[in-house]
Amino acid sequence: MTEEKSTDNTPEPSPGILVAEFEYIAQTAFQANEDRARASEFFLISFGTLLAAVLTAQFTDVEAQFLYRLFIILFSVVTIWGALTILQLARLRQAWLESVRAMNTIKDAVITESPALGPFFRWRTQTIPRAYKPWSVGFLLALQVALVSGIASGAACAMAFLLAGRDFAWVWMILAAAGVMTAFLVFLYYLPLRKIDRS
Repeated sequence: MTEEKSTDNTPEPSPGILVAEFEYIAQTAFQANEDRARASEFFLISFGTLLAAVLTAQFTDVEAQFLYRLFIILFSVVTIWGALTILQLARLRQAWLESVRAMNTIKDAVITESPALGPFFRWRTQTIPRAYKPWSVGFLLALQVALVSGIASGAACAMAFLLAGRDFAWVWMILAAAGVMTAFLVFLYYLPLRKIDRS
């Protein structure tokens, strides 16, 4: 009696390839988290260094009008830099989430083949955290950058008022400018992540 040859030509998946793929995805998720921390730290350290350099500089025989213009430019650059850092943080959150989804695709396939393994996986496709998650570490890093950028924006407004010959009676407008900029940057972080949560 001859054995019938299998007509199914579908190749069996190699466990080694799945393990390598899972490890690669896990590494990309880890790298996205590391890059988020680095991006925010780089911004804050650079801003602190710039502020220290300005405060310790000896400005003698320099017109006040020139200094006001210089500070307006510096603080405006810091504000723009903060906005770019916020966009980086949002993109890195997206990259981390994409890696987590890819990992869960492999988990779902494993659970389909071996349902008994299901309870061992806490994170499943249905329980992946939302992209925009207030009070998560990623959100707090973005909030930190937004606050510093808002303060820089308020400082630029203060210098503009001084350049225009006005005194600090306009302090409430300066605080309002700082608050509006902070809120705008938090919204800038939220905007691309909201699209993922809705998809």
